[in-house]
Amino acid sequence: GRHAVPCNRVPCCWPDRYFRHPAYIQASSTVLGYMEQHVCRDLDRTAYAEVLTVFSSLINMETELSELNDEISVHPEDILIERQAQLNDQFVQNGGLTFRSRARSALLGLGFTDEQMGQVVGVLSGGQRAKLQLAKMLLSGANLLLLDEPTNHLDIQSVEWLEEFLRSWNGAFLVISHDRYFLDRLCGHIFEMENGHLTSYKGNYTAYQEQKEWKERTVQRQYENSQKEIHRLEDVVTQLKKWNREKSIKTAESKEKVIARLKEAQTVPEAKQEHLHFHFPVVQRSGNDVLKAENLSLAFKGQTLFEHVDLELHRCERVFLLGPNGCGKTSLLKVLLHQYQPISGKVKFGANVQVGYYDQLQTGLHMEKRVIDEIWDSYPKMTETEVRSALA
Repeated sequence: GRHAVPCNRVPCCWPDRYFRHPAYIQASSTVLGYMEQHVCRDLDRTAYAEVLTVFSSLINMETELSELNDEISVHPEDILIERQAQLNDQFVQNGGLTFRSRARSALLGLGFTDEQMGQVVGVLSGGQRAKLQLAKMLLSGANLLLLDEPTNHLDIQSVEWLEEFLRSWNGAFLVISHDRYFLDRLCGHIFEMENGHLTSYKGNYTAYQEQKEWKERTVQRQYENSQKEIHRLEDVVTQLKKWNREKSIKTAESKEKVIARLKEAQTVPEAKQEHLHFHFPVVQRSGNDVLKAENLSLAFKGQTLFEHVDLELHRCERVFLLGPNGCGKTSLLKVLLHQYQPISGKVKFGANVQVGYYDQLQTGLHMEKRVIDEIWDSYPKMTETEVRSALA
């Protein structure tokens, strides 16, 4: 579905978070794993501790067992010993002896180093946070995965790893994604949410596009034929009424019933969504040399992210910055923007260069504001009509 179509409300219905009307969902013996689009709300936990939140019930058992052991050492009563034995069996059966090593193995498999596991979530990149959420979901013991834009922030290697994992997945999964290549490689059904309805198509995303195009052409052709017949019958009715004879009037009434049935039966084609068009007017032409960086190095808490970086960017050049999650791509941009201070090197912008920055975490947005106010506060000279037109 398009942006702003509430696709992510569908997975949320399973955890009973957005029901407005009675609904029936059959999920016998189903364990849900839900990977959200916005991940890791507690930014002060370490990456390893964040993953361990999946095992909160086991951690609670572990705590209770420790308390029972202390209590039994002082008061070895039968009821306490019986509770200890019962809880210990439950703890072992549910993987209590291995959950910490499984959490560590999952993080290692997703490319985390031991040092990164000990870092708090707040200092991790957007891609690393997405991997954390993925690790939590994989460790949850789910047999139905609900994935809300799982490839957001993932580097190429991680997307390939996720694709391979899902290909070999024995359970079912429902994914929301705007990555058509990801969908083509993995999905056998497409459910499209449009105009408040869910329509099912067999095949991958490319097959869906072909089927939908054929369906739209068919509906359009049938609608045009129906409209032609309606117009023809309306002309006949008009002529019959002009004759103003009893037999003609009865025939006209009969034709009007046919017209009513045709109008009721016809399917009106959906209005086509207009294509997006962006226009970025250049306020002032820059010089040919847009950006020059020399000998840039950056480190955080003694860990070197990059060093001896040299780059030049000229007017109208398009450059792709490639690298795995956590290698320092975003940090390099922030050095170029003078938001981070490098330990060596210098950055120089050319004449008349005005920089626009799109932040992957949208930290510059004020979440409590209305959309229109967020724009209006930045451009107070614009009228409300101009702001609404720009947003539309």
